Amino acid sequence: MNPLIELDQLGLDPAAKIQVAAMIQSLLDQASQQAAVLQTKDAEIKRKDLKIDALTFELARLRRIQFGAKNE
Repeated sequence: MNPLIELDQLGLDPAAKIQVAAMIQSLLDQASQQAAVLQTKDAEIKRKDLKIDALTFELARLRRIQFGAKNE
């Protein structure tokens, strides 16, 4: 569905049609920019989650070494 094609069906005068088309294009540009920002933030969250998982695993391993079963 292309909103710019559907403008012809509204019966607007040419000046209003141009103005509406510009607003629609502006909104589409904003949406694509926000999608790019969200994608960057998602990648950052994934990277941080992987780091947390690695540190949690390392902490568990060090705790096993330090507090593991002792043969006494």
